[in-house]
Amino acid sequence: MKRVVVSVAKGYSLDSATAGILNIYGNLTYVASYRSFSIITFDCPEKYTDGMIERLRALSVVKKVTWDEDKFSCDPVDTGALRRSIKYTRVKPQGRIPNKTKVFATAKHASFVHGNPEKRFRMSEPFNRTRPHFPPVKALTGWAKRHGMNPYVVANSIAQKGTPIVPFLKMGLRDAKPENKVLLQVATKQIERQFKKGRKRV
Repeated sequence: MKRVVVSVAKGYSLDSATAGILNIYGNLTYVASYRSFSIITFDCPEKYTDGMIERLRALSVVKKVTWDEDKFSCDPVDTGALRRSIKYTRVKPQGRIPNKTKVFATAKHASFVHGNPEKRFRMSEPFNRTRPHFPPVKALTGWAKRHGMNPYVVANSIAQKGTPIVPFLKMGLRDAKPENKVLLQVATKQIERQFKKGRKRV
């Protein structure tokens, strides 16, 4: 199994791109729309890999397509510890309230990056900033060294200007909204194919 990553061409919606790709391969894994680009991915069994990239490249809705080794990057990441710490858990329904999913991050610095989830912050640059504060230099040492900076200088800068508040969970929720319609379309097409084959299970 190999994962295919498709970048949607400018001027085309996720709906049209999804419809075009579904004509070639019928099971999409992930659909996402960001501020400057959209991507679609799917897992392709080995028996279908021959010619898959070429067939996708021939579609006008496709800007770029590659195997997973050359992933498209959309957000700056340092060590990836914060991203890896994002977890979710299912919340049991209460009364008429349906099932919910709680998403959270366990990294120690998550709250400093995201800010208070109950408050409203800008979800694009220029981001809001925390209040100026002097952080423990030890906590900054690793980051400062990786970026060729003096941790004391970084701490002093934070003491004067604070740090950007990037509400990444809320931004993820916002960016996920455009894909809901597409995912529903994908599910509908899969159901239609199953019924055409005379199957009752999806």
